[in-house]
Amino acid sequence: MSNVLILEASVLKEHLKDFKGTLKEKLRFAMKEAHEGVVGIGVLTPDEKFRAAVAATIMSSEGEDQERLKWESKGLQAVSAMLNGIPVDMDAFLEEGTSRGWEPIGIVALWREVCDG
Repeated sequence: MSNVLILEASVLKEHLKDFKGTLKEKLRFAMKEAHEGVVGIGVLTPDEKFRAAVAATIMSSEGEDQERLKWESKGLQAVSAMLNGIPVDMDAFLEEGTSRGWEPIGIVALWREVCDG
């Protein structure tokens, strides 16, 4: 993570400090803040804004919510690795979430919703 991305995530984390709602609502709020440039840094790419919003939501969450979002982020890393020719055991990844009763939040789809308005 770049210094600017870390700064963005830290500021977003403060915006989430008193947020009440579900994990998905919290993530949507962070994404909207990042997408609309509320933080005001203004030099991040859309991908970096996405990553900052996810990181801020992870940092501002606790327990099951934090673990669930880390799990879904790990899934994105696994897909990226596969696209780069690195073998990935997706069955093991999926088993980790399903054994806990988790369904994917759909963080990429949520980001698209936020960006498309």
